[in-house]
Amino acid sequence: MNDQDFQLWSSAYLYGYCVIKPQTGIAKSFQLSRGISRLQGWPSDAACKMDDSFPKDTDLPDVVTGVGWLVVSARVQALLASLKVASVEYLPLQILNHKGKLAAKDYFIVNPIGQVDCVDVAASKVTWNTINPELISVCASLVLRADAVPHDLS
Repeated sequence: MNDQDFQLWSSAYLYGYCVIKPQTGIAKSFQLSRGISRLQGWPSDAACKMDDSFPKDTDLPDVVTGVGWLVVSARVQALLASLKVASVEYLPLQILNHKGKLAAKDYFIVNPIGQVDCVDVAASKVTWNTINPELISVCASLVLRADAVPHDLS
C-alpha cells in the first residue's frame, strides 16, 4: 500500500459494539452490492436486527458491521453529505435489538451508485466467491488503488 492508497474499513471485531444480521423488509437486497440505485421505492420500515451470536454486544457505533454494506449513523451520513460525496445515496435503516425492538432509527446504508474497478486485490486479501468468481466474497480490509479512482469521485 502506498501513501496514496487508503483503507475504508477493516473486518476486525470490536467487543461491545453490535453486529447486525441481514435485513428484513428489503426486496432484491443483492442490488445493494451492484451499484444499482434503490432510493425510489425504498421501504420506510427497512431494518436489520442485532445478531444473536453476539448477545452482549449492544452499543451502537458510527459504522455497523455484520452485513455486506456500509451502514452508518446519522452523524457519519451528515458528514458524508456535507462533504458532497458523489454518486451515493443514503437509504434509511432501522436497527432492532436482539429482541426485535427498535434500538435506533437513524442509521443509513451508504449505497454507491455505479461501480469502479479500483480494489487493490492483494492488499485487501480478497477471497473470491466460489459460485461466481467475478465477485468478492470477503476481504480482510478494503484497500483501493488511488490511481484507479476517477477524480470526480475522490
